Amino acid sequence: MKNKMMTKSLLTTIILVVGLVSNSVQAASYTDVSDKDWFKADLSHISADSRDILKGYPDGTFKPANPLQVDQFIKCLVVAAGHNILQDEEGYWAKNHIDKAIELGYVQSGDFDNYRRRINREEMATLVSRAIEDLETTSYTKTKEIEGSLIDSYMVEGKHKENVLKVYELGIITGYPDGTFKPEVTLTRAEGIAVIRRIIDKGARKPYTSKGTNYADHFKGGKLWVDPVKESDEKNIAADLSMIESDKIYYDKHGSYDWDDHLGVIIKYTENGKPVDQLKDLERLLLRRLEPENVKILMDYIRFKEGWRVLLDEEYKWYSMDNYKIAIVDERQLKGSKFERSLDVTVQMWYE
Repeated sequence: MKNKMMTKSLLTTIILVVGLVSNSVQAASYTDVSDKDWFKADLSHISADSRDILKGYPDGTFKPANPLQVDQFIKCLVVAAGHNILQDEEGYWAKNHIDKAIELGYVQSGDFDNYRRRINREEMATLVSRAIEDLETTSYTKTKEIEGSLIDSYMVEGKHKENVLKVYELGIITGYPDGTFKPEVTLTRAEGIAVIRRIIDKGARKPYTSKGTNYADHFKGGKLWVDPVKESDEKNIAADLSMIESDKIYYDKHGSYDWDDHLGVIIKYTENGKPVDQLKDLERLLLRRLEPENVKILMDYIRFKEGWRVLLDEEYKWYSMDNYKIAIVDERQLKGSKFERSLDVTVQMWYE
């Protein structure tokens, strides 16, 4: 009996080892994947996983640049999260995986109207963020800094932005070498493999490292200054984002329009006081564009205002400084009455 048990155990071990070797060989033998490909280690790791998370094609290729569909990525995510779901053999192959994803909260109402279309990168990030919060205890402290560091973070759709920043902080996504995330670009099979590997293998993640901010380096003339007049809208907007710490400041997200540079900021007031953090953000945005003495003139004028019942000296105040035309507007309500007040101050500036 003992010999039979040993023989059975040895046979089981051999089968498991052969299975892993077989998968590993498969990963190494894709005709369109080379050892130099950036995703090769991720592909080998996933191929060695016995769950068949994402396989190659019958012709021996992996087709790393091919797009992933929504249903394909959902299947990968559900399986990687540890759920052994049988494929629907009679109807829509992905139905059982999608149903499980909905049950787990990875997919929510209104996310998709078509599961057979391509999935883009911001949609992928939202699904991954929900899965991670189901699988792990997480905390996030750097999302605001990351938003400022990603050149095109302003292009991420609002409902996806927080999730993109979260998975970026964890190192499950890393963006592109040029500092962009490209939220609307279709997720490729190679990228999907890398993302799935980082979900199941924490050691493969590349957590965001805080770079810190020396604001003076980014002000006009500083060694890291981005010229808002000469640089692209994308790079200029990213530089502006890096100057903003408050969650409540509005700025112009739409580029320069017909001007070389256009900045629009709304400072919101309450009955009880001025928004100090927003004023600091505004000051930093101004210091990217104006000489310090001119910034002081503007800020001294605005700082006079304390709460919505204190009015600035003028409803419309105009300045010309450093080739910029600047308008400071005290947005007032109930004008002319004893209840006159202003809820916000708008600062608009255009490079002339």
